[in-house]
Order: sequence, then C-alpha cells, then structure tokens
Amino acid sequence: MNERLTIISNAIYDDEFINLVRPNYQNYLDGQSKIPYYIHAGGDYEYVGFTDYSVNKLEKTLDSSFYKEFIVNIFNRIDNLIDIDFELWGHNNGSLIDIYAIEYVPNDPVIGTAYLWDGWVDIEFRVLDDVRENYITIVHEIGHALGLDHPNGNGFNSNYDIQDTIMSYNDNPSLEDIWFSDADIYTLQRIYGLEEDNNNNGSASFSISGTAAVGNTLSISEDSADPDGTGTLNYAWQTSSDVSNWNVTGTNSTYIVGASEEGKSIRAVLSYMDAQGFNEVVTTPASSIPFVDDGSVSFSISETAAIEKTAIAKTLTDFEALNYIASYGDLINAFGIDLTSAKTHYTNYGISEGRSLTAFSATNYLAKYSDLSAAFGNDQTLALKHYIEFGYSEGRTDSGSGSSSNLTDFEALNYIASYGDLINAFGTDLTSAKSHYTNNGKSEGRALDDFDEWGYLASNTDLMNAFGNDTTEAVKHYIFLGIKEGRKTDGFNAESYLNNYAVLKSAFGNDHTLAKKHYVENGFNEGRVF
Repeated sequence: MNERLTIISNAIYDDEFINLVRPNYQNYLDGQSKIPYYIHAGGDYEYVGFTDYSVNKLEKTLDSSFYKEFIVNIFNRIDNLIDIDFELWGHNNGSLIDIYAIEYVPNDPVIGTAYLWDGWVDIEFRVLDDVRENYITIVHEIGHALGLDHPNGNGFNSNYDIQDTIMSYNDNPSLEDIWFSDADIYTLQRIYGLEEDNNNNGSASFSISGTAAVGNTLSISEDSADPDGTGTLNYAWQTSSDVSNWNVTGTNSTYIVGASEEGKSIRAVLSYMDAQGFNEVVTTPASSIPFVDDGSVSFSISETAAIEKTAIAKTLTDFEALNYIASYGDLINAFGIDLTSAKTHYTNYGISEGRSLTAFSATNYLAKYSDLSAAFGNDQTLALKHYIEFGYSEGRTDSGSGSSSNLTDFEALNYIASYGDLINAFGTDLTSAKSHYTNNGKSEGRALDDFDEWGYLASNTDLMNAFGNDTTEAVKHYIFLGIKEGRKTDGFNAESYLNNYAVLKSAFGNDHTLAKKHYVENGFNEGRVF
C-alpha cells in the first residue's frame, strides 16, 4: 500500500471520534438496512445545534436542486464503496443524518459543522457565493458524520490539504472533483468494511431483431436482462466484409440497411452501466446481408446518337441563384456573386438541407433604404447584388428596423456567452441579444456558437453533478458565475478520452463534440477517465 496513503489514513482515523459516531449506525450494519438521511428545504426560522439561523433566501437554492443533487450524488457514490447503505427520505421523522443550509448569526466565522446528537447527526453548511467552497464544506461535514476526524485533530495541519484528505481546511485549487480522497475512502472502508452488496452477476444478452436485408430496419432485442439491472444502452452498429475487420456505421437504436451493405455481415455492440455500477459491453451475434438480384439492364435501338443527361434537381435561374446567396450569410461569405457555385451548392446540398430560394426579399430591401431605391429603382437584381457585395457587411437587412432575428432562445444564450461584452451588457436578456445580433452582431461577423457548452460541463465536475446534461442551465451558469470565476471550457481532453476507449473511438471517430456529450451524459457517472 502507498505509504503516504497510510500516513494520511492514520491521521484522520481516531478511535475516540469513531466511537462517538458509529453507535448511531449500529443497527444499520446488517447489509440489509439503509441509513435514512434528510435534506431540509428550509423554513422561516429554526434552531439547529447551537445556532439560530434564517433560511428564507435558501429555500430556492435547495428547491432548485443545485445543492440537493450534489448531496444525493455524494451519498450514492460513497454507498458503492463502503459496506453501509443510505436512503434519502422525504421527512426527518427518524432520519439519522439531517442536512441544513443555513445563515449563521452575523460575525459568526463558522461555515459548517457536524453536531453529534445521541442517535443522529445534524450537518449544517453555510451557503456562500463561492460554490466550490460550499461543495467542500458539504463533503467535509459528511465525512465527520461518518466518523472521519481532522488530520491529527487539526484541520489547519500544514502537512495536509484537501487533495490529501477532504478533512483538511487547507485548500488545493488543482483539485476539481470535490470528493473524498483515496485516503478518505480507505479510512471509511477501515471503519465500515468494503461494499459487499455489489457483485457483478453477469450482463444482459441481445440479438438483432428484423431481417438483415437492404432497405429493412433493424432493431435490438433484449433476450435476457442483466441480473444487476440493465442500464441505458449505447449503440454501435458495425458492418464487415470479412467478419474480422468491423466498421461503425450507426449509433442509433435502429438501423436501416443500405444498398452498399449487400453481401456484408452486420452486428451491434451494446454498452451500458448496470444498476450495481459495473460497465458492460455486449456484442450481438452477426447476421449476413444477402446479395439481391434486382433484375437485368434493358436496351433499345434509338436513332439518337447521344442522349443529353438532365439533372433531376431544379436548375436555378441567375436571379434565383442571387436570391439564394442573399438568403444565407454563409453563402454570401463563401460565394459572393459566384452564380455557378451557388447553383451547384443548391443542387448538391441546399435541396436536402431544406434551404429556401426566397428567404431574402429584394423588394423589402429597396423599400427600406431610400438611397438604394433612388439608385436602382425597382431593379431587384441590382438590389440583390448590392446586398451581397455591400449591404450584408454594412449590417443592412430586408426587414423593419425594429425586428429581431429568428434566433432560438438557446442560440441567443450561446451568443451572449460567446462574448464578454455581451455578458456584461445583457446578462440573460434574450430579447436584447436577438436584437443585437440582427442590428450589429451579424454585420460584425460575430458567431452564434463560439461558447462550448458541452466542453464547459465536461470541464467542471460540480456542474455535471448540479445540471446533468442540461446545457441551457450550464450556459446560464457561465453567464452568471462561470466567467467571473474563470471557469474552463477546455479542461476536458476529448482526444485522449476517445483514445482511452476503443468502443467510443469506433462509435464517434474523432468527433470531439460527441465525445464531450458522451462524457457528460454517461462517461462521468461510469467513472471513465480522459
């Protein structure tokens, strides 16, 4: 065993302190009973321990689940490591651990305490502006509630910081995951033993449902459930020409067999975390996709020496091509008034993307600006050319001066988060953000998505605990607090994450955005590393 870990463990293991705490849980050490805990939502005034406090303004904090979810996650994580179990109750009638968010009387320097009563423990934490410090206090006091002491009885012991043990008062800014250290967990296992509830009793079994043939839709059938509980499935459909080298061709729950896959084999690789916390990867039996005789070619004699090939897609007129370019800023930037490129783009991409040929109104553009109508009259072609070459970069529009762009609320939030000046100017005022983009941002070349919401969540474990995969709440947090706190958006190494797990590399290739999303939604809770 690591010598340093042993030293730290001995420093926070105090028989006298443990003997004060452990009797509270004596009847819950049978491997069957669960220690009930309760998180108080707040009230007008209450007396807890030896401190009067008001929780009026803290009710919203807990009700929003910002701290409540963090606390529940702490108990869930430690539950899987030590041989006592916990259960969140909806009342405190009989609960053994009560947790309060408090506001101490003025000038009281204490930010948290665990008060040991005869039969239960009260945990109090003071809600400060520093979210990280609040998290540290919560985990620290839960440590006391479970029997951990300050290192050698002194939280300010200079030999230790919170990276050594959460029971230290000395901060370490490099610690991002506010959680028990290895020494803390080892010590708790010394007190209560290793978790014996969780044994991996096998995985689920799956097979492909449906006929493997071109044009058919395949799905996954669960032939037998995981004895420990089948978790949320991640899908990776794979095809192979030699049943040796497999390529990922889909990641949805269903798969439509394409014409290019005739004669190949197909299988699916399912990955999930079971209810006991074990990561499972299961591969279905492979199915063969047969070749199908679609008939023979037909011939006829014709007097025509050559047949002109006509494009199925609509051939744009020059005016339509100009209007198509003017309708989209990315096309203006890419093509200018290159009509040939615009026509090709519409045929190859625009149709399938559902792009409009008339989203921009040359008539409205002329009517809005008297200098243009004086110069061009009603010539819509000249109006379109002017907008593409000059008007777009000048911030001119074809709509009324008071109108806003059709940004979604999330686009507007992301637009604000992308620029510090907009954060300072608007906060989360979406109406102002939309108007700014229309009247200023578009012509300034500002982007709508420079803020990496998935990267922000993946880089900050406390935010994943608080918000899960709610990117809207994540962006709001950055605007309100994250930028002031200097929070990272690039602290997650997506490339390393993909390279660490072959199944993810096969499923996502080099797509860093999908890697970040997977880590936030699945990988973090699965204990995956990057």
